[in-house]
Amino acid sequence: MRITCDYCGASFDADANSSCPKCGGGFGNDPEMRGLADSYKEDQFLQEQAQERERQQQKFEARQKELDGQVKKIKTGCFVIILIIAALIAAPFITGLFSEKEAAVMLINNII
Repeated sequence: MRITCDYCGASFDADANSSCPKCGGGFGNDPEMRGLADSYKEDQFLQEQAQERERQQQKFEARQKELDGQVKKIKTGCFVIILIIAALIAAPFITGLFSEKEAAVMLINNII
């Protein structure tokens, strides 16, 4: 990028020179260079923010998957408990309708 020296007015390529080739003056205070530095810092900041958002999204998705697995286990456990309770509630009615042998077979079949 070509800039103009603040000290002598010479124009030179700032990418190839770290100071003015004519007078040796630095260009750290040059408004064009400050603008580039600010833009570079802003770009870096935005990239870091995007990376942080991506990391947070990945953590969220991993935690969500973990919680989904726990919910599935709880639902399965509740279903099994409900089946056992239903079988225990139905047992007296079954024994009253059938002989003891038939009732025992029915009860075992209900539990299984």
